[in-house]
Amino acid sequence: ETSGHNHRVTLYTLTFCESLEITRDAIVRAVKGAFLHDIGKLVVPDCILGKPGPLNVTERRAMEMHVQYGLDLVAQADVLNEAVSLVAANHERYDGTGYPLGLRGEDIPYEARIFALVDVFDALTTRRVYKPAFSVAEALTLMQEERGTHFDPVLLDHFIRLAPALTEELPRDESDMEILFRERMRPYLDHFIEMEPVLAKTGQSFPPWFG
Repeated sequence: ETSGHNHRVTLYTLTFCESLEITRDAIVRAVKGAFLHDIGKLVVPDCILGKPGPLNVTERRAMEMHVQYGLDLVAQADVLNEAVSLVAANHERYDGTGYPLGLRGEDIPYEARIFALVDVFDALTTRRVYKPAFSVAEALTLMQEERGTHFDPVLLDHFIRLAPALTEELPRDESDMEILFRERMRPYLDHFIEMEPVLAKTGQSFPPWFG
């Protein structure tokens, strides 16, 4: 499910960014951040990640630490630097009640404000251990209630117009999803070219999703 979530939110982020007509550099920052947004959850115990009910105070504190864990992991590779702002801020809320820093409004990085919409949309429209999947219409109605509190109002209005088409283009099969993922990423690969010397020094190979 985590793999599927990562593929979906990254594809949603890419489509959303393209519709906003932002720069290719900004798209690459958003895509890297989207794919790695919750990498810090690798350090969080499975009993917390998969708990079907509400988290208690101690569990919530442990869950929120995944942001710092994620930043620690991303900091280990220069090529991932562009993901830092989204990894750091994807749980901030437009009204300043998010974490870890309580950033407000446009102090939240633009790509993190974009991703907040994508992340919640995917969470609402897919089944989780603690909830059924909502329809697109139900999800958007719930998101409208968070206009100006959780979400940037301008970006929310744009996302609502775009959202019905987002789920229609995604294949259900995971292998087909990965094929689509590689195809959609390919036009942006020239903006990842700085990866080559870094990987050459370490002897690593390109991630599978670069195809």
